[in-house]
Amino acid sequence: MQMLSLFACILERKDKKMKKPWLALMTVLCITLCPLTDTVWADELFLPGTAAEQLQAPVPAASINWLDNSYAYSQWAKPINSYLYANSNGCLTRVEQIGQQVVIEDYGNGFILQSQKKLEMELPLWGGFYSGTDYHFLVFGQNNLEEDDQKEVIRVVKYTKDWERVGAASLYAANTTKPFNSGTLRMVQDGDKLYIHTCHEMYTKKEDGVNHQANLTFSVKISNMTIADQNSGVLYGTNYVSHSFNQFILMDNSTLLTLDHGDAYPRAMVIHKFKKKNFTKRNTEYCDEVNIMSIKGEKGDNKTGAMIGGFAASSSAYLTVGCSIPQDSSAHNIYNIFVACTPKKRMSHGETKINWITNYTDASSPGLDNPHLVDLGNDRFLLLYMSGNSINYLYLDKDGNPEGSIYAMEGYLSDCVPIFYQGLVVWYYTKNSVPVFCAIDGNGNPYLFQAQ
Repeated sequence: MQMLSLFACILERKDKKMKKPWLALMTVLCITLCPLTDTVWADELFLPGTAAEQLQAPVPAASINWLDNSYAYSQWAKPINSYLYANSNGCLTRVEQIGQQVVIEDYGNGFILQSQKKLEMELPLWGGFYSGTDYHFLVFGQNNLEEDDQKEVIRVVKYTKDWERVGAASLYAANTTKPFNSGTLRMVQDGDKLYIHTCHEMYTKKEDGVNHQANLTFSVKISNMTIADQNSGVLYGTNYVSHSFNQFILMDNSTLLTLDHGDAYPRAMVIHKFKKKNFTKRNTEYCDEVNIMSIKGEKGDNKTGAMIGGFAASSSAYLTVGCSIPQDSSAHNIYNIFVACTPKKRMSHGETKINWITNYTDASSPGLDNPHLVDLGNDRFLLLYMSGNSINYLYLDKDGNPEGSIYAMEGYLSDCVPIFYQGLVVWYYTKNSVPVFCAIDGNGNPYLFQAQ
């Protein structure tokens, strides 16, 4: 009933042509008759564009990204293909790597596509996208199986906010045969520095003849697009993790942190807090390491029974969300959703508290998947995860404790990390289709919108 007045107001507008008035009427009836946890399929939450705008708009690009937030083979992450950000017009822009192109689509009110741009991939491998303070960045890569020290392996391309290419920085060799291999890539900006945390398959190790996988961290000076720092070797005492199956990076005020899912060195989910953000010098310990969850089993066994889905900072703690089997002597191997709370003032394994959101112990589990975490501001967060064929979500406080009930909605999560936009949590999924936008308002009410 809380949203009835909003939709009634939309229906009363005479200057807007509704494409499906019967659907709007059914929406009002649904809100009137159904509980708040029922998902509303609607043409509009924001007011729609005019009929003329709809006729002139291009067709949204179709793709498949549903459930791509899950690990490959339940063992390691993969680069994120799908993104949303709020553009300079106050509406949403979709950025998605599809085939050998990067599709950029601006959506106006009513999730109506206003414009579309396609950029060709500059190198054959996709790394990721980041919308910075003044510029956008795309990252591409290529393999270096010949172990050529002169070969470009990663390129960071800088664009204006209008998507004009204005520069690039290249990382050469970097002990890399395959960039972005068995993991993902994430970025964060701090002033004139862009920090990039990803992974790579390394040069052949002389001792065993094997190309081992590990994380890779480097930074770019944005003003002149040059590589500032890099940690691409086997450097213990730094933020080195091998193998690293997922990578997160976070700037908490002026503090830089990374989060990795390791299967050997260490075999744990591990946070590194940087003592200094200049990390080129070798043999210098510049990170504090916090093991937030040890992983049982032998070092190097890729089957860790765990996934990491999100990393965020509250005023007092660092929150990590994921999905894992019990990493102890428990007899069962059923996955459950967890939130790990690591206090900022007492950063240690012993002080980290694990809140288990679900507690399945047998085959009655509906099947859980890697969650997302959204920072809503003011020490409040939203945790979302797939439970069987529905999306479950709940609010968390600054210490990762649940607030209120667990809600459910239809639809899917994807590799598009949800964003907080105009009081809504918004993301999209595609299922061999154009985008279906999902939204959750401040009262926990869910909505689905077909892109137009």
